[in-house]
Amino acid sequence: TAGLGGTGIPEVALEAYEDGADLTAIEDPGCGVPWSVLAAIGRVESDHGRFGGAMLRADGYGTKPIRGVALDGRPGIALVRDTDRGGLDGDTLYDRAVGPMQFIPSTWGDVGVDGNGDERRDPNNIFDAAWGAGVYLCAGDADLTEPGELARAVRRYNDTDEYVRVVLGLAEAYEAGDFEAAPGTDPDTLGETGMDPGVYRDFEDVDPAPGGGVDDNGLFDPAPAPAGPAPAPAPPPPP
Repeated sequence: TAGLGGTGIPEVALEAYEDGADLTAIEDPGCGVPWSVLAAIGRVESDHGRFGGAMLRADGYGTKPIRGVALDGRPGIALVRDTDRGGLDGDTLYDRAVGPMQFIPSTWGDVGVDGNGDERRDPNNIFDAAWGAGVYLCAGDADLTEPGELARAVRRYNDTDEYVRVVLGLAEAYEAGDFEAAPGTDPDTLGETGMDPGVYRDFEDVDPAPGGGVDDNGLFDPAPAPAGPAPAPAPPPPP
């Protein structure tokens, strides 16, 4: 797969990260998640929504979906069977990480938010996903102004020292105005993450998820699975 480029932060992505931090602060004023940490995670997870040649549109959606590998239990990959009938990840057999911040569907069900006011909570939209990442990092009354708690929160995304080092290093560079900063390591080597059990390699572009509406909470309500064939009639009773 192509490596992540070091070409800065797209304006749409930067707006999404700043909005995500601001909206998280309104909902959880004691947390203090920095926009720069959201940006650093977005950089490592998807190159700010540009992985695989995708480009962000002004509304926060990409020109094509970003999906992780099928979490099918192959060597090095966790086994996570489908939890959303393919409604978010387009896969009705196994879950896949979704969108620029790489949420798996079950996690998005817990933290999904509408960050751009379109009455949909969609991890494929960077405004929704960035705010959702803030919600995820701030879980449990965290105070991310404390360096130790910030590091622990980032570790929830990926439980490795190297991932925490890379994210916090990028965040520091972004805070200093260095938007051209690169991770300094190949994200393919960063291993698995507790939220997204897939490793950071072999990302695949797949067709958009099957059609469906949204439920009463604004989350996607996938289209119902097609009905199977009618069961065969019971045999007649013996004479």
